[in-house]
Amino acid sequence: MTTDGMELAVRLVGEVAVTHRDRVVHPRVVGGRRCDIVLGYLAVNRHREVTLEELADVLWPALRPQSWNSAVRGVLSRVRDALEMAGMPPTPCARAPGTSD
Repeated sequence: MTTDGMELAVRLVGEVAVTHRDRVVHPRVVGGRRCDIVLGYLAVNRHREVTLEELADVLWPALRPQSWNSAVRGVLSRVRDALEMAGMPPTPCARAPGTSD
């Protein structure tokens, strides 16, 4: 992936890591195992829209917690924190047209 002419690399084999402009950040340190899982899933599926429901299914394949929506949003916040720590400029998450959630 590239941003502002600078390459962003997400390593998914072995320990998950984000590299941007020679900065390396390990998302697990920032947000735990779920941060690793979500970042990896988003990186693999970067060319398509991924819904909160889909991320919830990835995080809790058997049974979602009652407050799954806010839990997924919290994990996404930690993923953004990891990207910002790697030097990525903060950007809002895109929403599908016509959605309010």
